[in-house]
Amino acid sequence: MAENSAKFWKFILGVFGVVAAVSSFLTWMVQSVEYKHWPINKDAIIYGLVLLSCAIMLVAFLWGLRKHHTFNTTGYVNATHQLSVCFNEIAVPPAEWSYHAIANENELKEIWKVSQTLYGEDNVPFEIVVSWWKCYPNGIFVLYKYDVIAGYFSMWPIKKTTYDDIVHGRKKERELKLQSIMGKKSADKRPYWYVTNVVICKQFRKTIAIKILMREALRNWVNEGNLAKDLYLCAFAYSNEGEEIIKRSGFTLIKPAEDTADRKPLYTLSPSRANIDALISRLQNEEERTQSALGIRWNRLTGNLRG
Repeated sequence: MAENSAKFWKFILGVFGVVAAVSSFLTWMVQSVEYKHWPINKDAIIYGLVLLSCAIMLVAFLWGLRKHHTFNTTGYVNATHQLSVCFNEIAVPPAEWSYHAIANENELKEIWKVSQTLYGEDNVPFEIVVSWWKCYPNGIFVLYKYDVIAGYFSMWPIKKTTYDDIVHGRKKERELKLQSIMGKKSADKRPYWYVTNVVICKQFRKTIAIKILMREALRNWVNEGNLAKDLYLCAFAYSNEGEEIIKRSGFTLIKPAEDTADRKPLYTLSPSRANIDALISRLQNEEERTQSALGIRWNRLTGNLRG
């Protein structure tokens, strides 16, 4: 909170400085005309140039703040850290449930067949999905109950240009190429993510499978490392059930179906205190929720949560 407050006051002072410098320059010009100080002497010219230089520097400073996302409006100093803390406080699921990132092409093929049944012609061709997976092997997370697939979750780190194309409605999902994804070997931080699937197989839809899938997939995601401090997620809603999951997870509609290349509604999420707390609450069991609420209150009292 202190860091955000400091940045806020820097911004206010910067704006005040620009206004003051420009006002002083204009006042000097008016007075020069009013008192007929023409031709302007050397000292006046230097004074004017100094004021103009200060204004330019302050404008450049404010533009730098905007360009580098200096202002953190999420309510956390580090949203990624808080996601990790919250997810790691949730208990592991019962032993009959197992989960892992897709291990091989055969397993990926089985997952793809489920998607094909659900989405039909909207499903991304298998060859494209394979190319994504080879670039970023942790992109698809599968949940089993005993030996039966219960569901899967897929999310890909994408480049900023790709993210911008998606959120502005210019790019279809199947148009994401290998070059659109930040590979596993990349050392760069990953702020931009595209969620492609959150699927629970029909026989598991009235069970705790959705909670287990999402919390274990997201736990794996935040613990993998190399996430940027601030995160930006986007997702299309390909079904009514999927749209409901997206909404309950804190995503916000930014484009209706008619304004996107895929003709599907588009949602985005940038983690904040409110939606992190809400998401964690939804993914917990009743007992865990009570314990977590007590823990959050204690952390806020002791200053571990910022904002």
